[in-house]
Amino acid sequence: MYRAIMVTGASGQLGSALALALGDRAIPVTHDELDITDRAAVRRWVKFERPDLIINCAAYTQVDAAEFRNPELCHAVNCEGVKNLADARPSAFIQISTDYVFDGRQRQYAEDSERHPSNIYGHSKTRAEEYLHAIRDQFGCYYILRTSGLFANGHKNFVTNIIEQAQAGKKIQVVNNLTTRITYVPDLVNAIVHFVDNPPRRGIYHIANAGSATWYEYACYVLAQLNRPIECEAVSSVAGRAPRPRCSVLNTEKYQSLWSAPQLRTWQNAIKEFFNERTQSTQVRV
Repeated sequence: MYRAIMVTGASGQLGSALALALGDRAIPVTHDELDITDRAAVRRWVKFERPDLIINCAAYTQVDAAEFRNPELCHAVNCEGVKNLADARPSAFIQISTDYVFDGRQRQYAEDSERHPSNIYGHSKTRAEEYLHAIRDQFGCYYILRTSGLFANGHKNFVTNIIEQAQAGKKIQVVNNLTTRITYVPDLVNAIVHFVDNPPRRGIYHIANAGSATWYEYACYVLAQLNRPIECEAVSSVAGRAPRPRCSVLNTEKYQSLWSAPQLRTWQNAIKEFFNERTQSTQVRV
C-alpha cells in the first residue's frame, strides 16, 4: 500500500482530480511549487517528501504551440522533466502518456504497437516513454498509462470549448477526418487509483472510454446535449495546426482484462455524465 503519493501537475484537470481521489495519501505538487525541468529542485523535493510513488500528470499539452512556438519548452517538460523525476529514484513511478506517440496509419493501437509520432508533442512523450523503459528495473513498480482526449468540468478541453463556442453564438467548425477515443477524467482517475491499490503486472496500459469517433461526431453529440439547434460544420483540416494522427484509437483490451478493474463506460455515457455533473454543480452554486 502506497502511503505517500506525489502527484505532479496537481493544478491540471487530471492531477487535481487524482489528488482529490487519493485523499490523505496524496502529496499534490503544482508547477508553481515545483518546476520539474529543474533537476536540482526535483531532487530536493523528492528527498524531503520521500514519496512511495510518483504519478506524473505534469505535461506540456499545447500541441500546436509545441510545434510552432515552444518546441524547447515542450521537450523540457515532457522529456527532461520525466527524466528528472525518475532519476530522483522513487520506488514506484506512473507516467501518463498519450495516443500521439502513434502516427495514425493503423485502425487501432495496442500497447506493444510501434511508436511513430507525427508531431513534436508526440516525439517528446515518446522519448519519455523510451527513457522510462530503459531504466524500468530501478523501480519496484512502474506503469506507462496512455490515454487520449481528456475532458472534465472546470477545465479547458475539447468538450468545454465546444460548449463555450455554442453559448457565444460562434460558428463552430470541427475536423471530421481524425478518429480517436475521448476519456472522461473521473473514469481515468478511478482506473489510476485501481493501479495504486491493486497493482497489476508492470508495463504499458491503454485507458480511454469505450468506442471511437471523429472530433466532428464528438462535437455534434455534445451540442445535442444542449437541447437547442446549433450548426456545426465538418472540415477536413484547420490551417496552422500541427500534424495529427488520422486514427489514434487505443486498444484497451489489456486494461479491461484486469481482474476487478473499473470498467470503461462508452464515450456517449461519459458525456452524459459530464452534463449531469455540470447541472448539479450549477444548482449547488445557485
